[in-house]
Amino acid sequence: MSIHSDVKIWVLTPEQMAAYKPGMDLGEPHRIEKAKYMQISTFIPISSGEEHRERVRRGHKNRTRGRKAITEQQYKELRRNGLADHEIADKFGIKPRTLRLYQNMWKKQKAK
Repeated sequence: MSIHSDVKIWVLTPEQMAAYKPGMDLGEPHRIEKAKYMQISTFIPISSGEEHRERVRRGHKNRTRGRKAITEQQYKELRRNGLADHEIADKFGIKPRTLRLYQNMWKKQKAK
């Protein structure tokens, strides 16, 4: 529907609403109004695929200034001191899920 179209409005009784079936002829509209202009926000661009992944990578690099949020040595030291994974994540300002990603990365590096 174009923003320049007219909007046709039918006023139905509860009985008419209950009996309504999609595509049913309702006769002439009760009134016709000009469409109200709506601006769709363009502040949040929709990106997908490789472009989206690249934006996420750049954002992470900028947030951490290119360094890792936590090193394996720091993690091991904090675990020795009795901190749980969620406490370590809070301490470094990352999500527990991100900490698990780091742990998986460290395991893969050791396997090589």
